[in-house]
Amino acid sequence: MGTVLHNLSSVIMKLIIALSCLLAVASATSEATCEDCQAVVMTLSAYLSSEESVGRQVEVLLAEVCPQAESPEDCVEQLPAFWGRIAMVLWPGYFNPDAEWMCATEDVCGAPGTRGMTCDECRRWNPRGH
Repeated sequence: MGTVLHNLSSVIMKLIIALSCLLAVASATSEATCEDCQAVVMTLSAYLSSEESVGRQVEVLLAEVCPQAESPEDCVEQLPAFWGRIAMVLWPGYFNPDAEWMCATEDVCGAPGTRGMTCDECRRWNPRGH
C-alpha cells in the first residue's frame, strides 16, 4: 500500500505543478485582474471536480498506480471511489480564489482581509440593501 500511496502522491503533485504553471503563464501573459484570476481558479476547480474530469483522473491513476500496487486487483476495485472522495476535497481546496497561493496576493486581489466589498457583492449577501 505504501508504494501505491507514493505513486499516487507523485501523480497528484505532477498534476498540481502542471496546472499551477498553466495558471502562472496565463496570468503573466496579460494584465490579469482580480476577477480574471478568480474566474480562472474557479473554472479549474469546477472542471477538476466534475464527474467527467474525475473519471479521466481515475483512468490515469488506474493505469499508472495500480499496476505497481501490491494487490493490483484491490487497487482497481477501490481506487475509483477513493479518488472520487479525494478529488472533491483536493481540487476545491487547492484551487480556491481566496487562498494566498492563488488570487489573494498583494499584486492580484490584495492581501487577505484588505479587499473591500463591492456594491454587487453586498447586494448578493443582502438583497434588501440598496
